[in-house]
Amino acid sequence: MLGTEMRRKGLIAVAVSGALAAACSVAAWSYWWIPNQQISDLNWLQHARAEELREASQWVMRWPVGNHHDACIYLERVGTRESIPIIDRALPWVDDSEPPRRLASCSLGHCVEALRTLRSTRLFDLHHTPQGGPHRERW
Repeated sequence: MLGTEMRRKGLIAVAVSGALAAACSVAAWSYWWIPNQQISDLNWLQHARAEELREASQWVMRWPVGNHHDACIYLERVGTRESIPIIDRALPWVDDSEPPRRLASCSLGHCVEALRTLRSTRLFDLHHTPQGGPHRERW
């Protein structure tokens, strides 16, 4: 009886561990892999609306590993005030001066430029119509 109870607890632990691993895999796929693929896919970029591009770029910036270079370029164009803290938190990951060197050595410059643009009031005046809606659908 004791052996059966231990085996049952072991199976439950394995099942719970498997479910957690599956949930983590789905989350990583949805919130890391897919956004990185989207902002690197020219076909997707041609058809993406500004809010889709912004959302994908913001998800890329939320992770230490990813295509921060392109995400900062896109956020400079389509970012909003909510993009500012996301870029701020990602700056240590984007710093090109620290090893390991990133593939694109200009990533930090693009992120700093995106922050400058997003912090200016000019962008928010251009990005929204007087009715408060998006100024344009495509970036």
